[in-house]
Amino acid sequence: MLSRGRAGGLLLGGPARCAQGAPADGERALVYGCGTLDLLTIAILRATYSQAEVVAVAHHGFHADLARVMGAHTVLRSGSAEDRVFDFATGSAP
Repeated sequence: MLSRGRAGGLLLGGPARCAQGAPADGERALVYGCGTLDLLTIAILRATYSQAEVVAVAHHGFHADLARVMGAHTVLRSGSAEDRVFDFATGSAP
């Protein structure tokens, strides 16, 4: 299971993590969950690290919609999310 910190080209964490370590150009940043602070994290990542690909995991359809509005490149729905996150982390995702 992935943990907070760098994992296979992903930068994981919330707003505080965004300030601690910048994703490199072309690196994926994963935001797990789409609550208020998670949506803020997506916006911070897009505004500050525009070359990073932002991947969000949403539990509900309306959260997925909000994540896209805030700038997430890819939104995964929970359920199959763990397998798809692993695919992103290992580079086997499209």
